[in-house]
Amino acid sequence: MGTPPEWRSEERAVAATDDVDVQTQRIEALLATVHDLVSSLRHVSGQLDREIASALDGAARADLVKAAQAENAQLREAAETRAVIEQAKGMMIARFGCDADRAFAMLSEMSRTQRRKVRDVAAALVREALRSPNARVVDLAGSAKPAAAPSAAG
Repeated sequence: MGTPPEWRSEERAVAATDDVDVQTQRIEALLATVHDLVSSLRHVSGQLDREIASALDGAARADLVKAAQAENAQLREAAETRAVIEQAKGMMIARFGCDADRAFAMLSEMSRTQRRKVRDVAAALVREALRSPNARVVDLAGSAKPAAAPSAAG
């Protein structure tokens, strides 16, 4: 005689439970392995950091400091250059009533025709505007006022 039908569904349920238990055990084993790997990686990473720190002698540190100082100088120059270009663009926007993209295009065209860098053309425009007794500067409120005269010391 075979297994009664009502017992078969119970056997399937027990088998499914066993499968879930086996899968759960496999997942737990994999998670434990991952945890061990992460712990090992943290240990190796810390060890690597210590090795690198000890390998950097005084000369290497000095080279890193020089490189950082050079990068800092480049970033400072870029910021100053950007400020002068933005000032020149603002002057052109105020003078010609154009937008910022058009003002930069005009600076670029002047740069090409004069065979000078955009930053040099912008700096010359700003300097000339500050020297001119008739120069006008637009303040943030939008009203025009004469530019301050350059000081005798500068």
